[in-house]
Amino acid sequence: MQDLILDREEITLLFGQNGELQETPADNDWQRLLVALQELADETTGEIEIPPRIAEKMRWHAFESGNHERETFLKSIFTRSMGRRLGR
Repeated sequence: MQDLILDREEITLLFGQNGELQETPADNDWQRLLVALQELADETTGEIEIPPRIAEKMRWHAFESGNHERETFLKSIFTRSMGRRLGR
């Protein structure tokens, strides 16, 4: 379990995303990850505990899915606290 504290800008980015399910299974997996991260985070304090399975999903979407926008999004929130490889 990784215990982090996100700053205000990072929290705003995370909670600014819409968690509605999309049309394709890959997009649904991404949306489920966003919802899970939002549920794990305390929007007021910025505290978030990321379980290993969620961290692995984050790394997959950032580095293995081939979707540069997802990589950029996740890095913009988590690089400060987890490093450029998101804890890898």
